[in-house]
Amino acid sequence: VRESEIIERFRRAGFVDILPLLLRELPERDGEVRAEMIAALRFLPDRRSVAALEPLAEASDETTRVLAVSALAELQTRTGALGARFFIKLSHDRSERVRRAALDALRSFPTKKGAALLLAEALDAAEPDDARDRALRALAGFPSRRWVRPLTEFAARAEQPSLRLAVEVCLRAYPVTELRKGLFPLLADPAPALR
Repeated sequence: VRESEIIERFRRAGFVDILPLLLRELPERDGEVRAEMIAALRFLPDRRSVAALEPLAEASDETTRVLAVSALAELQTRTGALGARFFIKLSHDRSERVRRAALDALRSFPTKKGAALLLAEALDAAEPDDARDRALRALAGFPSRRWVRPLTEFAARAEQPSLRLAVEVCLRAYPVTELRKGLFPLLADPAPALR
């Protein structure tokens, strides 16, 4: 407990001098001490932390994965050290808490980049249906008229009712102004399914 209290004090003080110690000791620790160390790294924005936290994003313990992904998301906003694909991969984690943290991290990326990757994954027939479903629902966090047409075309062709429902859930979350601007051009489309 004493070690945990010391780390907490350093975290609050923002001392960057503690960073090498945290990075060196992190792989050897577990439980509450590891949780405190991960929390401390969130407040010490340094690219060196990414290498220590990345393996923890795939740890067997759910709490460790959630803390690591949240810390990596915080570091991403400050250092830009990770790509959107890293968080998209984590959006398929078996834990809903980890998936939520990964999708929250994606919102820190430029809207077009994160949304384009999610859309590509949703439209990829080689992806499992549950991954495509999560990607479609995650697009609700990136409302833009640019995604309305490809989502509508996908829903018109999709055979799985669950994926059509995911598109509907996504589009219902879009602001009315963006939705209208995306849907109105489709009214003149020659394809009856789109109209």
